[in-house]
Amino acid sequence: ASIAHTDGLQRTAAKLEVLARANPIDFQAAIGLAEAYQHLKQPEAANRTLDQIVRDPQAHANAVLEAAQQYAALTNYAGLETALGRLTNLSPNRPEVWYDLAALKAALSKTAEAIPALRRALELSDQRLKQDPKAQDLRAQVAQDPRFATLRQSPEFRQLTAPR
Repeated sequence: ASIAHTDGLQRTAAKLEVLARANPIDFQAAIGLAEAYQHLKQPEAANRTLDQIVRDPQAHANAVLEAAQQYAALTNYAGLETALGRLTNLSPNRPEVWYDLAALKAALSKTAEAIPALRRALELSDQRLKQDPKAQDLRAQVAQDPRFATLRQSPEFRQLTAPR
């Protein structure tokens, strides 16, 4: 309720700052603080808070995922790239994490980095489909995904996405 009111939001941010400083591994407080900074039009403070979460060795996958979502809302693609990279370490068997990293790398014209991430995403997706035929099929999705438009003409992309 306080988000709509700047004074209330500033008080909430102040409380969250105290919580986050007192307990650096209270990632929910830190995520809330970053969101408050974003609404208060303080993107530098929001990014600084998100950076602390992503760099923290104790940060769990959900905290880093939430930080990635906040980076996306702030259009901080460098931060988003770092967070997604960290997520691939924390959740290496989740194909969607690799897929999102590949899509971001493709959007940033980092083709050489996008292809290996996409390869891993599709491998994991294929493995999951063997176990659960009702699971999301990233191989089918990638052909329609506009984020991969810059890669569609590359031989590596065509080889990766060829029907199996």
